[in-house]
Amino acid sequence: MTRCAVLFALVFALVATTGCQQKPFTEFNSPDGKFKAIFPGEPKITSTAGAGVTIKMYAVESWSKSYMLAWSDVPIPEWESEGKTKSRLFDARDGAIAAVKGKSSGTTKVIHLEDRFPGVEFGGTAEGKYLRARAYIVGRRMYQLLVIARSQEELTSTEAEDFFAAFQVFDAESLFPPGKPVPTAPEPEMFPVESNVGRFQANYPLRPTRFTRTVGGVHFTGYASESPNGSCSVAYADLPIPGGEPPEKIRERLDTARNSALAEVKDTLAANKEVTIGSGRPGQEFTGTGEKHLRGRIYLIGARLYQVTTHGTEAFVTSKEATTFLDSFQLIAK
Repeated sequence: MTRCAVLFALVFALVATTGCQQKPFTEFNSPDGKFKAIFPGEPKITSTAGAGVTIKMYAVESWSKSYMLAWSDVPIPEWESEGKTKSRLFDARDGAIAAVKGKSSGTTKVIHLEDRFPGVEFGGTAEGKYLRARAYIVGRRMYQLLVIARSQEELTSTEAEDFFAAFQVFDAESLFPPGKPVPTAPEPEMFPVESNVGRFQANYPLRPTRFTRTVGGVHFTGYASESPNGSCSVAYADLPIPGGEPPEKIRERLDTARNSALAEVKDTLAANKEVTIGSGRPGQEFTGTGEKHLRGRIYLIGARLYQVTTHGTEAFVTSKEATTFLDSFQLIAK
């Protein structure tokens, strides 16, 4: 049995779906594990050894689902090819399913963490439970994430999707042998939009479509791109306000616009700061939390209000694509 299979078998044996009622998801940071994740409550942390490797596990059990994250340092030789390293992920999948005497659901797909570290997602059934797992190799470290549920539908619930999407590794360079190149994420392919009527330009991660909508009695026009993980949007509206208002009144209008944007997606304000664009034009940058996450910037240019927002999973709104989109927004001359 491979080290990765032992890891999975130990985790599956230790994690059951007989815990208490699920708590709200909160962020969890592990300095030694060098990762950030979310769990429905404080995870139980255990360490164990198997097949000559130490495995550290973090688990939270609820009445219908259990969430687990584990990591272990794998003795991958410096000379090993990229293809061989990736094949370890498929060996881990096969050994993991076999280790718990399970049956694969045939849902395996190749994935990447941060678009640069190899991974694999797979699912299956064992002991009357349904499981969905992801495994990544970052340098010499193997990470595994696992959701176990009583029903297959719960494996693709919003909570499960957010659990997988929120996982991030920090200080990844320290997990690679000295002198070995660390993969870099490719520049995201972006779709530029320039609106002469809206007098702005921005680069979207997916091809956007034009829309109109009314929020709080204000009629907005704009462009938005949608994906399963979230959306990117630029919306603008001309407000019936006089020019030359004092700074405190402008700030009040920005506060109102920000709160309306949060209310539209049922988020609450998490952070806010004043920003400018162009030659000192006033604006705000803010984030919101709720069932989904909102990250945006709003500007008031004369009587025109701009809302530049990303909304979706935490991983999406903090991704390179979303950041590139927000930073690409610029005003263009009439």
